[in-house]
This record gives sequence, C-alpha cells and structure tokens, in this order.
Amino acid sequence: MNEQGTVQRVGFIGLGQMGAPMAGHIARSDIALSVFDLRPEAADACVEAGAARAESALAAATDAEVVCVVVATDAQLLDTVSNDLIEAMAPDGIVVIHSTVGIASVRTLAHRAELLGRHAIDVGISGGEFGAQSGDLTMIAGGEEAIIDRVRPVLECYSDQIFHTGGLGTGMTVKLARNLTGYAMMAAIHDGQVLVEAAGVELGVFKQVLEATHLEWMTDYVIGRTRTLPEAAQFDRHDGAVGLVAIGHKDLAMADAAASEFGVEVPSAAVAQRHYADVIGVELEIDPELLIERR
Repeated sequence: MNEQGTVQRVGFIGLGQMGAPMAGHIARSDIALSVFDLRPEAADACVEAGAARAESALAAATDAEVVCVVVATDAQLLDTVSNDLIEAMAPDGIVVIHSTVGIASVRTLAHRAELLGRHAIDVGISGGEFGAQSGDLTMIAGGEEAIIDRVRPVLECYSDQIFHTGGLGTGMTVKLARNLTGYAMMAAIHDGQVLVEAAGVELGVFKQVLEATHLEWMTDYVIGRTRTLPEAAQFDRHDGAVGLVAIGHKDLAMADAAASEFGVEVPSAAVAQRHYADVIGVELEIDPELLIERR
C-alpha cells in the first residue's frame, strides 16, 4: 500500500461464475490486478479488462498487498494458499477468503499467515452470480476491523454492502447461517407445496399467497422447479438443479459442523440436507461432494 493506505496491487485466484466477474470489476478500477485460474480461458475476460494473466497462483500473489481467493472447497483453499504463496505476498499482506469453507479452515489459514507476517480474513459473499456481475454483492467480513478497513477499496469494487460481523471466523459463520436459513426455508416451501397439493389446492394460488407475504425469492427457486411441475422445471441458473443440490449439501454440512464447534444443535440443517434433492426435484446418482469437486 502507498502512504495514503490505498491498495496498489491485488492478486485474484479462482475465476469461476463468481470470481470472474468480481475480478473483472477490480480490473476496471485503478488497482493493478493479476489473475489466475486452473482453466486459462477463464482469465480471458479479466485480461481484456486490464488484468495481468498469471501463470500460477503463486505468480498471481507475488508482491500483492491483497490476495482474494474464490475456490470451491476447503482442500482447494488450503492447497492453493501455501506457505510459499503467502511468503511471496507483499510484507503485511492480506489474504481475503471469499470461498465458503469451514471455520476450521479459516483459522488454519489465518494462523499460517500470521506465522509468516501476513494476515487472513474471512469475507463471505452473498448475492449470487447476478450480484457479482452487477457489482452489488454483500460482503460478510470477519477479522480485525483495521485489517478489513485496509481491504475495503478492493471489496467496494464488487459490493455495495460490507458487514463487519466480529472476529476471525464470524464472517463465515454468518454466511453459513444465512445459507442454512435460506436452504431450510426452501425445504419448508416444498413441504407446504406437498400439503396444498394433497388438499387439492391450485399451486398457483399457493404461490400467490406466498408472494403476497414477501417470500418471492424463495418461491422463484422452488415453486415450478420441482418434479411436481414438470412443464416449468427448466432450471436456468448456474449448472442446473444438480449443481444447486451439490452446493446445498456442502453448505448445509458446513453449517452443521459450525454448530457442533460452538456446542449447539441446528437439526434443520440435517433435515434439509437429507431432503434437499427432493426439494429441488432431482435424483442424484453421484455423491454431492464429488459434484463440488467437478464445478
């Protein structure tokens, strides 16, 4: 950072459906950006917007004051952000963990960074692919306030709200809690649909009732996208319904694990996880964990 505290150089690792548009917003700012993804073509749009193409994650992080990471799994996060990568960053640099991962992984990486004179914070992202493209995501940040303030110029490139939730790990905890709430509510809508169908009620009426009581976004995800309404079952976001089930299984399992770590129970997570494929209306022929690895 320069004398005014402005971030000069950022590395961005992971250019999937969320990471690519997020990095693109940085590339169009005054911040120097270096990007990397295992799929070279994923960096093309960012490079066209002004970013430098790195040949490796290590190269993307070299001399960067801030490194943002958007990968799919805990293993990918911990393997990618190695000791060598952290040491290659600028002194006192900050790793921003955007990946939805377990709290234990956040702490492991933060400890690794601390030993090497750097920092790591967990900044969950919410708003989906559309929010990433429009640059109005919501950031859910855990860590020291002073460290979060240092990365605000980067976060503000692709978000319009930044919530500081508390110390390290709380950002991911709130993100998981938010996802748990959403998934559980979607499961409840599905059960409501089953009930009204059994009573012979027109599903369109049920949907109107839910919309009138401010549940629009959940109804859009569930009503009309299950096997009970096959004529409207075209799932048009991301990689389809199977991909959503895979993500749901991962997030619900991590929410349950987070609850165990804090000594509390969230039985709705296990219930939603057991039935989530039915909620979305697909039959999985493969372990959801394997689907995550393929995304």
